[in-house]
Amino acid sequence: LTKKLLENIDYNITDERVILYLSKILISIKLYNEALHILLELHTPKSIYLRAVAYNNAGEKQKSEELMTLLNTKLTTEENCFAIADEMDKFKDIRAVTILQKILKMQPDNSVYDANARFRLAEFYNSKGKYAKAADLMEDGMKNMKGFFMMTINGRNYTGDEAKERSIAKIADLRSQEKGGAEIWYKALHAMKKEENEKALTLFDEFIKNNPEYHKAYYLKSEIFLRCEESERAVKELTKAINCTVAGGTHFSQKNTYILEKSKILRESNNYDDTIETLNEAVKLNPKNEEILMMLAMTQFYAGYYKQAGELYSKCSELNPKDLYAPLWEFIALKKIKKSPEKEFAKFADTINGNKWPIPLIRYYAGTITLEQCLKSANSADKIRENEKKCETYYFIGAYLQGLGDNKKATEMFKKCIKCNIQNFREHNAAIIELAK
Repeated sequence: LTKKLLENIDYNITDERVILYLSKILISIKLYNEALHILLELHTPKSIYLRAVAYNNAGEKQKSEELMTLLNTKLTTEENCFAIADEMDKFKDIRAVTILQKILKMQPDNSVYDANARFRLAEFYNSKGKYAKAADLMEDGMKNMKGFFMMTINGRNYTGDEAKERSIAKIADLRSQEKGGAEIWYKALHAMKKEENEKALTLFDEFIKNNPEYHKAYYLKSEIFLRCEESERAVKELTKAINCTVAGGTHFSQKNTYILEKSKILRESNNYDDTIETLNEAVKLNPKNEEILMMLAMTQFYAGYYKQAGELYSKCSELNPKDLYAPLWEFIALKKIKKSPEKEFAKFADTINGNKWPIPLIRYYAGTITLEQCLKSANSADKIRENEKKCETYYFIGAYLQGLGDNKKATEMFKKCIKCNIQNFREHNAAIIELAK
């Protein structure tokens, strides 16, 4: 198919961008002569480099080297050098390192290209295990703040404060490995991968002696303890990881991850009060994160703090009006504290169009469809999805009937919900709690 498409290409192209783009496609599918043909009349640094690549891949090493020598004379500006280094990276050409080093010797000093060249060189030295050199280069790059507008880490571009935060975090990682712990660290990772749990824990402890503030070590230890079903020890290690990260800035995302992991373990252990306390830390970090707020709301609900849960469900609805589950949970929470949300819920239901799931549940709560119609709406050709929908349907119908005081029918529904065995569903957990009560 590719060859048929190429037969229809007009090789008398004049647009430089099209020529360069097409030549890279031709090189990638090993049509080197065709690539050389369309590049022949172009004499820019990028076109010279691509011709060198085509000749090299075609086995004509001498011609390729001659073109690389010519290219070197053409690279007289930092911008040209950086553009060629970019092209070289796409071809995994190690000579990009030489070009990046050339940028650092050029004028002006401390330009945006200098900063980004240092970041790119840091990636190279990191891959070679030269962590101190990599950290030094990144620190030098950070001295020029303009560099953050173009910074790249592992092929992904970052800008502004996020780039700065990721750079500082990366430097901290490199400095930790620099302290003689790199070999121990990788041995620990290897043992962990092979599920040699005791060996991995011993190695991580040895690493921590020299790097007591390195949060990832505690986090990985917690994963091992979870694997060994030692949840209390996992929580202790996650607490250490959280304490090693700052409230904002460079460790924001890591701290958030650790707090959520700790919360999940605590909640699965039915330790609701400690879960709530931990999740409140996450809310302080990100007060508008709907996922965190919903997790806190569900924990408040499971713990029986229905007023607080209802307020959080309402906040989740404000943050994400497309989440149609939050209003259902808020309805149940309000009924638990003897409030009457029916009128307000009916107004909300009037704003919802269509029958996309879970809209039938909303219509049942609003009184516009019957119990039988609601149950029927869970039917699906996809039996896995049908089971999931039935799990939710049985719970929400049960909760509604419970709110009406019909505990006998509510109990039947909760039992059916649990029988669906969707253990990671909120409804499954809530049904177990209701039956226990």
